[in-house]
Amino acid sequence: MAIKILALIGKSGAGKDTIVNWMASNLPEYHFNKIILTTTRPMRSYEKNHINYHFISDQVFFSKMGNDQIVGASQFNNWNYGIDITTLKKNQINIGAFNLAMLEIMKRDPRFEILPIYIYASPKTRLLRSIMREQNPSYTEICRRFLADEHDFFEYEDPKDNMKNDFSIPYYINDGDGDFFNVHNIPAVKNFITGLN
Repeated sequence: MAIKILALIGKSGAGKDTIVNWMASNLPEYHFNKIILTTTRPMRSYEKNHINYHFISDQVFFSKMGNDQIVGASQFNNWNYGIDITTLKKNQINIGAFNLAMLEIMKRDPRFEILPIYIYASPKTRLLRSIMREQNPSYTEICRRFLADEHDFFEYEDPKDNMKNDFSIPYYINDGDGDFFNVHNIPAVKNFITGLN
């Protein structure tokens, strides 16, 4: 039986982590296992180790990769990201926020059954969220992430307009406070998490 993963993708500030946390905490009937990514990047001021990410050194990361313990390994801005396979549960729906490179790698792995969901928020909303979530935001880093996302997600434009995306990936518009309360009711998501697919 494949390990089921609900993978939220989207630009920085779209609300992926907020949605993951809300679904994992407020929908106990679905028995979600929240995926916490492993990374070698420095911890941001608002993050906590083993809550937001598992922060480890490059040496430990590559050692785990060599032992096939890290899956979906990808690199961004010279930082490594991946999932420690021992944290995934076969008898639960694993849910997490993914970057595009990680998603593409894991979609090809037959051990996983993955449903990606694209989370959209307007540029203004994303920038404001990115600024407000940090006590002392680095505007340079926020702008770098914003511009990198514009490039990386060029295929996933505003779903209300003419998207380049063929809609093979379900999307959800998360452009206001509390807009995420119904992600689990998207038909593709509902089917995936209730085992009807």
